[in-house]
Amino acid sequence: MNKSRALSTLLAVVIFLIGVICGTILDKILVSKWRGHRPFDARFIEKRDVSGNMLHRFEKDLDLTAEQKVKISAILEEQKKEMEKLMKDVHPRIEARMNAFREKIRNVLDDKQKEKFDKMVEKHKGREKGEKMGGKDFNPPK
Repeated sequence: MNKSRALSTLLAVVIFLIGVICGTILDKILVSKWRGHRPFDARFIEKRDVSGNMLHRFEKDLDLTAEQKVKISAILEEQKKEMEKLMKDVHPRIEARMNAFREKIRNVLDDKQKEKFDKMVEKHKGREKGEKMGGKDFNPPK
């Protein structure tokens, strides 16, 4: 009975984790695309003018003076550099955790399932890198 319960628990955890992966994929690919934007992602920080957009919004909403614009622009550029550095430091740790999580799932699967799972992972990684999806380039709006 304990073996059966442990197997049921393990199966529930695997199903939950697969659901998390699917939900993340759907959020990144479909929902965010429908809304016309992507969630914050360090790979795109250089391609997007986050600082410029924020400065424009501050300028519009706060009625900034020319001197305030210059000072705030410098602050935003400094913040951008700090965020880029932070993401470069954190990304390898996140990738290592994801690889460990994937390996745990693979250990539960049979050979045929492992093959399918590996294809799913590679497809997901390709989408993260901005590779073509269904004939369309998958890049964030500029």
